[in-house]
Amino acid sequence: MHANSDQAIAKYWADFFGVEIRNLFDGKTHIVPHRGLTGYHGSWVFRCNGTTIISVPESDVTSATSRAANLSIASMTPDAIQQNLFRDRISKLIGPAYQGFITQESLRTVTEPEAHLATAADSAALKKLASDCLKEDWEHSSIDFDDERIFVAKVGQAIVAAASVKRQDGIYPSLGFVTHSEHRGKGLGAAVASAAVADALANNKLVLWQTLSTNVSSIKVAERLGAKKFAESYAARLSLEG
Repeated sequence: MHANSDQAIAKYWADFFGVEIRNLFDGKTHIVPHRGLTGYHGSWVFRCNGTTIISVPESDVTSATSRAANLSIASMTPDAIQQNLFRDRISKLIGPAYQGFITQESLRTVTEPEAHLATAADSAALKKLASDCLKEDWEHSSIDFDDERIFVAKVGQAIVAAASVKRQDGIYPSLGFVTHSEHRGKGLGAAVASAAVADALANNKLVLWQTLSTNVSSIKVAERLGAKKFAESYAARLSLEG
């Protein structure tokens, strides 16, 4: 991996958590107040390079640090960490999630099947794809009809796959894509994802690839295109303490 890309992704996550880059590689446990997750009422366990970073609301830092002092965090699974730190306050567990990235140097472009930038003429077909997909699949793609640059692939006149890369935190953009359930396994998802990522990398050092670890098809596409896993995360939504 290109040294500049390594530095860029490490700096991104260090800034996200408000820690030093070296802290991502020191093999220790760091409990920090939300920075990149400001406003999120929940806990985020982030594991990379043997290091565990636990991002929590500022009001929970002291209690979480106290409880963690009596735990062997390094040997615990992320869900066990959440359960031990927050117990009956957890309203929903989300994860684990794959936290990857892709760069111009690592991208392996897919040119077949063909994907193209959607135009106004594709609007109806794109909405048809959204209605044909499971609601959850479409929502996970994070594609909005008013996104400026959506890449699509067609079978006949029907759009059966779409991808969009958007900047969600003001730093690096993140990819979202979806493929019609009847047209999976044909390389269409890889084609639109490749086109969208290549387009975004023209103006960005890297593109984030974030998906649930259970989304095996997305991770397979990520690996096919040259994405690299940087970390794994596990979130817990918390109820307010009474």
